Amino acid sequence: MIRRLRVEERRFGSGVARVVTFAADDVRPRSLNMPARLRAVEVAEQLCALYGGRFVTLALPPAQLRAASAAKSLRWTKEGEELLSLRSLFAYHAGNASEPERFMRSAPAELLELSRKIARRGLLAQAARGQGDSAAFVPVGSLGAPRRVGPFLRPAIVTNAHFFVILPGEVDSHHVPVGEAVGLTAASGVIGRPPTASRSVLLRARDGWRVEKIGLDRLVVVLPGGRELHGSSVGELYVRGQELPGGRTPRAPEAFEVTIVGRWPVGAAPGGGLRVPHAALVASLHSRRDSVEIAALRLGAPVTYRIAGVDDLEVALQAGPRLLAAGRIALEESSFAAEAFSSSGAGEPTIPTVFPADAGRTAAARLGVGVSASGELLVAAVEGESALHGRERAGEPGGDGRGSAGCTLLELAELLLGLGAREAVNLDGGGSVQVVVGSGALLRSADSRGVPGASYDRPVPTVASFT
Repeated sequence: MIRRLRVEERRFGSGVARVVTFAADDVRPRSLNMPARLRAVEVAEQLCALYGGRFVTLALPPAQLRAASAAKSLRWTKEGEELLSLRSLFAYHAGNASEPERFMRSAPAELLELSRKIARRGLLAQAARGQGDSAAFVPVGSLGAPRRVGPFLRPAIVTNAHFFVILPGEVDSHHVPVGEAVGLTAASGVIGRPPTASRSVLLRARDGWRVEKIGLDRLVVVLPGGRELHGSSVGELYVRGQELPGGRTPRAPEAFEVTIVGRWPVGAAPGGGLRVPHAALVASLHSRRDSVEIAALRLGAPVTYRIAGVDDLEVALQAGPRLLAAGRIALEESSFAAEAFSSSGAGEPTIPTVFPADAGRTAAARLGVGVSASGELLVAAVEGESALHGRERAGEPGGDGRGSAGCTLLELAELLLGLGAREAVNLDGGGSVQVVVGSGALLRSADSRGVPGASYDRPVPTVASFT
């Protein structure tokens, strides 16, 4: 049940900003997927506003096609990796659309026919925007606007949630398109997305709500045959951000490696050397001898997950950094490197690649969620600017009169502490911050797409539904 909903103006260091606060008993992460053509147009507009170039965005098939394995009827190996999912095949198609002749020569006839069928059904769309002699081709995954799902989730308050792949430079693998969410996600006791960085998580387990840091060291991957991959002789796990030469796993002649996005195997190769994508993990099995287990993975059988040290995990939502711990502000300058935010200068770039690594200097639109001593969820959202789409301040040309860039992470932590939270975590901020009731927005989005005074609903891959 939603309680103590307030929408008010508060003064921060950057000025006066609109703030939404409320209390809730529960939250559920939910995936979004608007129609393909609309996703393509929305992302094209955003990219062209950011870069001013010409982009062609290709919206990939719905998320459920991740589970459909092309291996049943089609084998296609690129760069030494066997592609196992239709989504990866189409993402590869999208990334090579600027060289259609090469693609036509290399793609099997079955894939070309499949492309035509899916295009006719409207699942593969494209939209060109901007100016330029040449176009950049960008694959687009599952995305949606919180305001579009709000009416179906009433009386819940719906917000954005996870960080996600949003920039073309972050799309460096045909397995991960724009829109792929990042971070541990669990709903109804099922982990749908593993942690790919050691960051803070809001979770509910047997003993109630809490915030704690979870990374790869606590992830247990259960293979289709039931074997567990976690600090054992079975194999190793690799994610982006680890120190891997060339971003690839070590060569191992006896190994069999599988690239996993969410719970689904999307690529496989013997002998190691796989490139590790953003928002994914690579499972390297030490031996190829278990032919039944490997065959199941190559046919797209999903893996399952559990988190060591967490009993009966029900809900999990990972972002970071941690804002509060034991009733005290937990933010320090070292927090960003400790939670693998690459903008801190620590390690290889990880999602989000644009994230100012400071607690008290950068003001932006913010969203945080905390837990009170009684186990109540406390949410605070602050209207402001985006690191990608900066909004003009009041009094400057094109200013909208609001007069605030938002708040800093430290100010967000202080706000949640004042509401009564003892534990708290930061969720995705900037232009992603959206808080809706039904089809009504309680805050103005910072996603301006370069148009002074404009406010657009940013498509996001997941929402948090608070009740």
